[in-house]
Amino acid sequence: MKISLFSVRRAAPCVLAVGLLGCGGDANDDRASADRGRDETRSIRATEKIGYSGDAIADKLDSALDANDSRAADLDRRMQEADAQ
Repeated sequence: MKISLFSVRRAAPCVLAVGLLGCGGDANDDRASADRGRDETRSIRATEKIGYSGDAIADKLDSALDANDSRAADLDRRMQEADAQ
């Protein structure tokens, strides 16, 4: 079977385009991970890329920080009520 130079010239740009599109990767993974959680834990979430379970650790830390904030707000409210009496 003889391949003509004309068919190779037509096929080469198509192969090149498919190759370039295949190298694009999925940029949404970084954005989805960065959009979740508090500012304090975004760097912890980035450890997913090096093999740690950064999302799980950051979720637990977010929960602990939220509980701490809730407790501090409750204590502030109680102190204000005590001062008002």
